[in-house]
Amino acid sequence: MITTALTRPDIKTGKALLIVGFRQVHKREEMADGILGQWQLLRPYFGSLTSRVGQTSYGILCGSDRNGNTEYMCGLEVSDFAEVPPELDHLQILRQTYAVFTHEGHVSALQRTWQTIWEEWYPHSSYNAANSPDFERYDETYDHASGNGSIEMWFPITN
Repeated sequence: MITTALTRPDIKTGKALLIVGFRQVHKREEMADGILGQWQLLRPYFGSLTSRVGQTSYGILCGSDRNGNTEYMCGLEVSDFAEVPPELDHLQILRQTYAVFTHEGHVSALQRTWQTIWEEWYPHSSYNAANSPDFERYDETYDHASGNGSIEMWFPITN
């Protein structure tokens, strides 16, 4: 297993979020290309959603199974679901406490950071994973074209 160095996470209470975007299940061996394809589908909506809140985008891990299939949603925050195009999926994330890590560098190394958090940080922390989606938060400083920049990784926790 290859891990990555982690800095101590910030513990934050995240606000409730309404997210719209594309949600899809990916097989382990096809995940990287599948997620990239989802983001390419979402890009035209970055500037066209009238109910969009801010400039942040989200990558949400909705679940996985024992075979390594992962349900992932890339999306944008909106103020409500009323005027969202019908082709976009909807997800509500409730207010929750999170351990927030920052991944610096290229998005291709993000999987190593996720793995390190799950295999190294959680077992040695005083927290348990809460039953809520983990998500990546890409603010306006992240360059979607190059895949470079800071990515916040929000992990829901309980004591």
